[in-house]
Amino acid sequence: MLTARNKLSDISHILIILGVLLSSAAIAQENNAGELEKRLPSLKGKERVDVLNYLSYQLKRNSFEKSRAYAEEALQLSRLDEYNLGEANALNNLGFAEYTLNNLEKAEELYRSALAIFREIKDNKEIARTQNQLGLIHWRRNQFVSAFKRYREALNLANNSGAQELAAEALNYIGLIYWKWSDYGKAIDYFFRSLKIKETLNDKFEIGLTLNNIAFVYNEMNQVDQSIIYSNRVLEMTDSLKNNYVLGRVLNNLGVSYFKKKDYDKAAYYQNESLKIKTQTGDKSGMAYSYNDLGNLFLARKLYDEALVYYNRSIEIRKQLNDKFGIATVLFDIAVVKKAKGDISVAQTSFKSALDYALSIGNKRLEANIYRELSEINRVIGKNDSAYTYLKKYSAILDSVWSKETRDKILELSVIYDVDSKDNELRIKNLEIEKEQNKTVYGYIVFFLALVAIVVLYKRYLSIKQVKKQLEKVNKDIKEKSKILESTIKSRDRFFSIISHDLKSPFFGLKGLAEILAEDSEELTEEEKNIFLVKLNRTVKDIYMLLENLLDWSRLQSKRMEYNPEVFDLFEELSHSLFLLSQNAERKQIKLINQIPEGSNVLADRRMIHSVIQNLVTNAIKFTYEKGKVEITAQSLENVVIVNVIDHGIGMPSEFKEKLFQIDSQTTSRGTNDEKGTGLGLIICKELIEMNGGQISFVSQENKGTTFTFTLPRAKVQI
Repeated sequence: MLTARNKLSDISHILIILGVLLSSAAIAQENNAGELEKRLPSLKGKERVDVLNYLSYQLKRNSFEKSRAYAEEALQLSRLDEYNLGEANALNNLGFAEYTLNNLEKAEELYRSALAIFREIKDNKEIARTQNQLGLIHWRRNQFVSAFKRYREALNLANNSGAQELAAEALNYIGLIYWKWSDYGKAIDYFFRSLKIKETLNDKFEIGLTLNNIAFVYNEMNQVDQSIIYSNRVLEMTDSLKNNYVLGRVLNNLGVSYFKKKDYDKAAYYQNESLKIKTQTGDKSGMAYSYNDLGNLFLARKLYDEALVYYNRSIEIRKQLNDKFGIATVLFDIAVVKKAKGDISVAQTSFKSALDYALSIGNKRLEANIYRELSEINRVIGKNDSAYTYLKKYSAILDSVWSKETRDKILELSVIYDVDSKDNELRIKNLEIEKEQNKTVYGYIVFFLALVAIVVLYKRYLSIKQVKKQLEKVNKDIKEKSKILESTIKSRDRFFSIISHDLKSPFFGLKGLAEILAEDSEELTEEEKNIFLVKLNRTVKDIYMLLENLLDWSRLQSKRMEYNPEVFDLFEELSHSLFLLSQNAERKQIKLINQIPEGSNVLADRRMIHSVIQNLVTNAIKFTYEKGKVEITAQSLENVVIVNVIDHGIGMPSEFKEKLFQIDSQTTSRGTNDEKGTGLGLIICKELIEMNGGQISFVSQENKGTTFTFTLPRAKVQI
């Protein structure tokens, strides 16, 4: 459950002005709300306004009416004294009160008035704070583009004014926007950036919020074990949170994780514990999610009527909150229950209602799931044309959700986009090919059904359910074998391409250099001989590295590469690799900078990681301009070490990015000094990193450079 949804009582709404506190020694010494309330009758003027605003902020969680009364008095007094800063802070406090009561229009009006004052007095820090609050109102209204713009301005202003806590808050909110847009990679990236700042500030409550968001998105991505790791990190710090809000949300996350692992008893335990806490704290949005997840548990156990009870409780709350995403999700779940009960007509109506909501908020993943279900329903009732139409929509959206093009356009604030016409044509052709292949498969299925029917008539012991299971298994095996065969053919073709061209070409160069040195050595000057020897040495090294990559790839493809993990210091391994590559870098006057902290111990196969580093750094040198630099950094988290190989070279064209790790795609290009490559090294890097339990990704911009990022398991013992 994401912890910034309906964030009604969180410390994200920090409205107190630290500068005022620092300028008032009396307030700083008696910052206890109770003590300040005792002193309040004796205070006047600006000092009274500052204390009223401070008390309003401090009491907003425990004494809402008193908090609101203090803010109203502060607003009245600040206007009488023409105290602009006090007026703006009072408006912000009242804006929070209206936001809590779900009076969004009034809250927006108050926040906008505060924002106008902050802009007039040029207080960038408070402008950033107020923009974050206005972004939450847009969020509640499902106006994600408007919210995104607010958060981006808040982030820029917070960075420029050195307000780290506000920058962390804005980064967290931007991550939530990307989650809503189903761009999970970007969401995780922004959450980690927010987490890094919060850990620096040692803000335990905010750390818990963002860790919980990370765990939630990992659940969305079906990386359940990773989600449990981050959820447990929140539980470990529960005592220092001093607020049950985060605890309620993380227990919900754990319930979802164990549900995905089909451990329904654990899932039910965590969901019920979560619901208790959310009910106690009045977390309505959280209660809606818990009801939804408990409904999912009953659905999984085929207790359909009980599931509908919890789904209806969830949708009632979501309608009160105008949570369109939540309404769409529950309508989808209700349709699934109706479909399971055999009420196809009601199920279809509910799916279409869910689709209307999903389209209104632009949630592509939910749209895709609904199209898949509508396709299946139409197939069952015999409307094959409609089923095929929905299936095409499902495939098109599923492709776009993960495409890099979509993520780039989201970053540019373009939510509505058209997929490139060539990609559309290719997908349509692929669907037509798949349709033809299905005809063949259906022929085999019909034949097999005939055989099964004969067996059923003869032996009378196979049930209809068993027949269906057998058919599904055969269909699945055919598809899996087809994929394996297709991958094998592509790998074979690529292998022969490299041998016939990429390996053959440097041997021709080597042969030519050797002939010159052997036959014309007497005619060559010493300088010319040295030049040819340098070229000869470089060519031999290139061939050697290519052969190493080919051998590694061959072992990977044939499953003959042994995995021998050990604990070693990544700093030492990188230092050794950079020493071996220093001659390549010196030819282009490129600096190789090892910024990995000593003692960054990992548990991995040292030889495999050596190969990964060699390939990535060689690649970075290849595409870096002369007199440039290549940096290698690392960050150790609790369970993983994140490594970045950064160059500031030519970057990659957009058409390379989607195909970089695909064996059947020719995505190589020449380096800044016309160096050649095969593209094989990066494919090997990906397989080696995944064998070691990590992941690899990259970010690249043309003419600005490329950053490759990979993770490795962090060693639990020191060496």
